[in-house]
Amino acid sequence: MRSRSTQFTVAALAIAMLFAIGVAACGDDDDDGNGGGGGADKGGAKTIALLLPETKTTRYEEKDRPLFTAKVKELCPDCKVLYSNASQDPNKQQQQAEAAITKGASVLVLDAVDVASVGPIVQRANQKDIPVIAYDRLIPDQDIAFYVSFDNVKQGRIQGQTLLDKLGSGANGKSIVMVNGAPTDPSAGDYRRAHTRRSTRAT
Repeated sequence: MRSRSTQFTVAALAIAMLFAIGVAACGDDDDDGNGGGGGADKGGAKTIALLLPETKTTRYEEKDRPLFTAKVKELCPDCKVLYSNASQDPNKQQQQAEAAITKGASVLVLDAVDVASVGPIVQRANQKDIPVIAYDRLIPDQDIAFYVSFDNVKQGRIQGQTLLDKLGSGANGKSIVMVNGAPTDPSAGDYRRAHTRRSTRAT
């Protein structure tokens, strides 16, 4: 189920990215009758920086990165994806974002390691008129172009229900330890509310 959800969300992310950099006419669109195979508007291909947060969770390398790259290639064959993974290090992500801007990125797709520390990345990009798309984690109080994510509350409900199903009806003496994630991660709050609501209904 998560894999299918990932596919839909990554597809939405790629489309948002195209709108952010104004290359929706890439591919097979025939807006003005000039034909269309590749290339972005305003001349030349665009570079998209995909900045993912960590490697401990296998989904980023096994799902998000290849799905996003494939969808971009489908929608805009001339667009180039510049990929970086911060390996759980917010300072490294800052350096990767700076490098992407230096290399001429047209848009930053940013899944923040720590949303509290990425303000300088967003501000630097805005100074260069580079739109920032927050992916998977909302970046509050910053001027971002789009926010694309999963339905975090629904995902939390599914997680909570799965735990209850595994415990079964005769769960006497059994307990669940809830680890709620970083308080600086807005998504963690959504999961927690869903978990709490699900477990309350079951008791």
